[in-house]
Amino acid sequence: MKQKVLLCIAAMVLGISSAMANSDYYFKTTVTASGAGKVYASTDAEATPEFQESVIVEPEKEKASSAPTKTIYLWAEPEEGMEATWSTESANVQLTPSEDGLTATAVITGDKDSNVENFILATFARPTAKTPRIGSTSNLTEFWPTLKVGFEAEAGATIHYTTDGSKPTEQSAIYTDSILLNRMTTTVQAIAVVEGKLNSAIASATFTAVKPEGSLALESSSRRMLTGTTGTIAVTEQSHAAAITWSSDNEDVASVDPTTGVISALSEGEATITATLAETEDFLSASASCALTVRVTFDTYQVENSDFELWDDEDNDNIEPAHWNSFMHATGSLASIVKGKQVEKSEETRPGSEGQYSAKIFAREIKILGITAATAQGNLTTGCINGGSMSATDAKGNYNYTNLDDQNLNQIFTGLPDSIRVWVKASCQYGGAISCFLHTAGYFQSPMANDITASVVASAEKSDIASSEEWQVISLPLSYNEETEGQRPSYALITMTTSGTAGQSNKDDWMLIDDLSFVYNSELAKATYGNEVVLFNEDGQASVDEFFDAELLSLTANGRAATIETEYDEATAELTITVRGDDYRVNTKNVHTYGIQFRLYDGIQSLAASKNAQTVYDLSGRRVQHPVKGGIYIIGNKKVMVK
Repeated sequence: MKQKVLLCIAAMVLGISSAMANSDYYFKTTVTASGAGKVYASTDAEATPEFQESVIVEPEKEKASSAPTKTIYLWAEPEEGMEATWSTESANVQLTPSEDGLTATAVITGDKDSNVENFILATFARPTAKTPRIGSTSNLTEFWPTLKVGFEAEAGATIHYTTDGSKPTEQSAIYTDSILLNRMTTTVQAIAVVEGKLNSAIASATFTAVKPEGSLALESSSRRMLTGTTGTIAVTEQSHAAAITWSSDNEDVASVDPTTGVISALSEGEATITATLAETEDFLSASASCALTVRVTFDTYQVENSDFELWDDEDNDNIEPAHWNSFMHATGSLASIVKGKQVEKSEETRPGSEGQYSAKIFAREIKILGITAATAQGNLTTGCINGGSMSATDAKGNYNYTNLDDQNLNQIFTGLPDSIRVWVKASCQYGGAISCFLHTAGYFQSPMANDITASVVASAEKSDIASSEEWQVISLPLSYNEETEGQRPSYALITMTTSGTAGQSNKDDWMLIDDLSFVYNSELAKATYGNEVVLFNEDGQASVDEFFDAELLSLTANGRAATIETEYDEATAELTITVRGDDYRVNTKNVHTYGIQFRLYDGIQSLAASKNAQTVYDLSGRRVQHPVKGGIYIIGNKKVMVK
């Protein structure tokens, strides 16, 4: 019983303490009109407004343990042509105006301080016209050469604008139709003027005239020339029609005609040839450069890594023989599709090889979304593969080409060989193929299509290399182009494929390639003295039972560009003939020597006064075509004075 009494007393104490914890909260709020209009405020949402310039709303104070809230309803009565805007700076007021501003609600939070008064202001003023919007075609802010700019504003508005940087007023130009900006950065400003409203704020937009960059492209970023020669670098692309000016940064090495672009290679060294396309009203200027190397001679007679002993990226799937390229470095719109591993290093070498490796190329199925779209033949080239068409026979999209912009995708070559030789071992359903094109500087591709600027000096092709379980050597004579007679090539584009026909390939085709080389012949093909053919023995020796006369001697080599030198020894009457292959500068062993023993003159035998013999020699044994009267000559092996 005692415990229950104690509990009741505790409850009464708690109740009294709780009641004493409540505080008085005050809500005094003054609503004031400013400008041409009146206001009314009430705690009753259904009250009938009695508009006046100022209204004080002071709900009864309220006791509460935490700050209570009261809602006050507000009305505005603007004079004609005016609109109301509600505002407050009181922290205890949460104000929510209606969209038209004629009513509002205010949620007032009570305050313990009876001196705190809340203030709400209704401002009555003429409405402001909406700020116009400035826009251009496709919402562009940068343009060239012209751009149309227009404006949008509320109904009934008159738009005044400026384009000279000045602030628009009601005296500025009136917008009636889109304005045209022409080749000039312009800041457009505008205001909207509506009767009965204040003028809008100023709208501003800047439209920047950006003259396009010009572009210029040359056929090559690098060029090689021999001293004493002239040449040009073709322009393959230019953005606009304008004058092109040429210059050289090293006039001692190479000079260039500023107008025609004709380059004169003067001395060994390096120079940069620059072409500059002039600026016009519609395009900025542009330039392109070509690195020029001038040498007395370029001794390049064999392709690099022709024995396939050197390999790049051996530790990953990008492995390729150095200086050769497969689909791994393909270019063109379909490069991402055709790129794939189709060459590998093989330890199987041709018979008698001193190397360790050969190159194996093989066909591959190309799949798109898991479906086989085509079978790509194995392809290895000294140039670059381009994949640009789904049609295998489209030579404008699919081809191998000499990429002049990347020294890893071209093969410099200056020799004039007689044949090309390579060892192969193949399993190709449609027959493997090899092609070789020696061409001048410029763009070249195989098969030939598009705009080729280079000229073919010599070529060789075979498109039916038979399958064989044994190694076979393929030797092809080079056919020379009469139109480029006397010219040396600048590049060699060599291609080896597992099929000689575009579009025909078997996924299991493969071909091993080893020891590719060019052959430069260096032997005598024919020798005549007078009307007689000179016959040499196995040791390259021959004899002619006549006195030597250089004019009667005719020598022909079996090498396309082989050189022949002769040296006659008067003491022994022996003629030495030396035939050197075109690659002799780098292959000094490529030389053959021959000898012809002529009749040795052994002195004056007799003196006569006759000249009835047909062959006449001077006292040194040299043939004379026109004897001089009174001279002494050898005629018919006799000493004769010509009368």
